[in-house]
Amino acid sequence: MEEEYVNSVNPLLLNPLESVKYLPEHEIYLGVRAAESVFDLQLETRVPFPNTTGSNTQQTSMAMAIQLLSQHDAAAHAQQRVRIEKLEKDLKPLRHNCRRWFIVAIQQLQEKFYFRDPIYEITELLDPVNARSLKPKSLTLLFRRFPNLNTMCNRQKADNEWRDHASLPPSLFKVETSDEVKKLSVESYWGLPFSNAIAERAFSKVDQVKTPLRNNLHNVSLSSLILAQQWLKNQQASSASIEVPEGMVKGALKVKASATIN
Repeated sequence: MEEEYVNSVNPLLLNPLESVKYLPEHEIYLGVRAAESVFDLQLETRVPFPNTTGSNTQQTSMAMAIQLLSQHDAAAHAQQRVRIEKLEKDLKPLRHNCRRWFIVAIQQLQEKFYFRDPIYEITELLDPVNARSLKPKSLTLLFRRFPNLNTMCNRQKADNEWRDHASLPPSLFKVETSDEVKKLSVESYWGLPFSNAIAERAFSKVDQVKTPLRNNLHNVSLSSLILAQQWLKNQQASSASIEVPEGMVKGALKVKASATIN
């Protein structure tokens, strides 16, 4: 479809049956291999220039050579035009089928996915232009769309970090101006760790579990204890309310101190 139309319409509302916006068939993208094949066929339509070297030509006068070339030029032009017309006739079904493939592909995508879901509007905040401009001003819609986030993080702290990150200096993104920041790709922009809070909380957990009296804990045991604590927190439970399988209790009684339970 026409580039101007595609760029001006919300992709979620694009109508693949709006034929007035179609590109001419010869401009339809066919893919790399198909384009190469078409190019090779176009080369084959060219009529080879006659070989005017050799003993026969050397014995021919200049006037006769010019006349020969002129006659060949006219005949070659007509022959090449016929070949091009035949090639275009052969390629027309291919281009038509390619257009039909694009139409069906868009229709199937629109049927399979609910593109009117508000999530598609919410994810626009990932665009560096919107993020640096604080669009939206708050992450409220994000938390409403994904209510589980409310149990995973503090909404107010998340909102504060969202508002604060827009003021980060361009130097953190290894560019010089704010305009250059907005031109970054989504991957480059959000690949920067805006906050070390998560890492600090992880180290804090390690200090709480691996105390001076338990400094010989194996790394596997340490990780398991931290994961168990986090699981209990997510389940809003305590160790007293968890039923431990009898087989695990027996296995724990058999291991030596500081050994890992398999």
